[in-house]
Amino acid sequence: MSRTLSVRQEHELLLALEKAGLVPDEAQAIINSKKNQLAKGMVGWLREQLAPAVPTDGFGQYAPYLLSLEDQLARLHEFNRQFWNNWLDEDQFEAAGQLEARIDWETAGREHVQSVNDLQIFYVDFGSPEKNVEMWWKVLAGTQSNAWRWDGLRTDKKHLRLGPNTRQYASGIHRIRINLVANWEPEHGRTVLQVREQASRSGELLAHTEVLAAYGLHDELLRQQDGENLPYADMAGFEATVSGGQPWANVPGLRWRGLGHGVSLSAYWYDSVDHDWAAPLVRES
Repeated sequence: MSRTLSVRQEHELLLALEKAGLVPDEAQAIINSKKNQLAKGMVGWLREQLAPAVPTDGFGQYAPYLLSLEDQLARLHEFNRQFWNNWLDEDQFEAAGQLEARIDWETAGREHVQSVNDLQIFYVDFGSPEKNVEMWWKVLAGTQSNAWRWDGLRTDKKHLRLGPNTRQYASGIHRIRINLVANWEPEHGRTVLQVREQASRSGELLAHTEVLAAYGLHDELLRQQDGENLPYADMAGFEATVSGGQPWANVPGLRWRGLGHGVSLSAYWYDSVDHDWAAPLVRES
């Protein structure tokens, strides 16, 4: 077998492994591994790390619009100054930086590939549903050229609340994962009631303000919403009451309206059948 590494590379590789903590017993285990399986596994893992991070889930066209956690943290600094009157302090940002550096053991330490169906984000919770919606709406309205919000959607506790199968947070910055295309049924459609029933059986967590956060951080992605390739977003984790309607029979929804109309935040009946809306799900990252 011809050699592919130079003597210098072999020496430097050994030094790098020693500096990384490789001990003699571990080195001997690699040497003695049957059919060189341990070394092959190490090389395979390395090649995965060096390969370009490209989603393979059918939503790869949206990869250019998705931000790393590092870039999201920079955006949060901007939002904090511009929209939130420095509500977050430096200790919270420092803690978020530590969250960013945390290894994701679910992927065995490999770099997470951002996708619209598995998107890591930094979510900021302000302590109540009302304040969460108001603060993140400031971001959405401030980062899009046009923004419209239905005045019938009120956010006080008499008109907006969290439903079951949702995640509740302490105030501050949280690293989470959100699936922005979950519960999207373009062929047959579905209702939010059906989505909630499914979540009650499966234990899945329905998104609420996390939807506003995800699209607030990814303003260019929001502009790709068309209901055909990228669905609009029900916030099925919220229950809303609107004037003239039955109590808690509505659900807030976020959508991009083309032809210059911009971002829209409104409320819809929870029993209407929708083909072009997702109901995003969240989980801890």
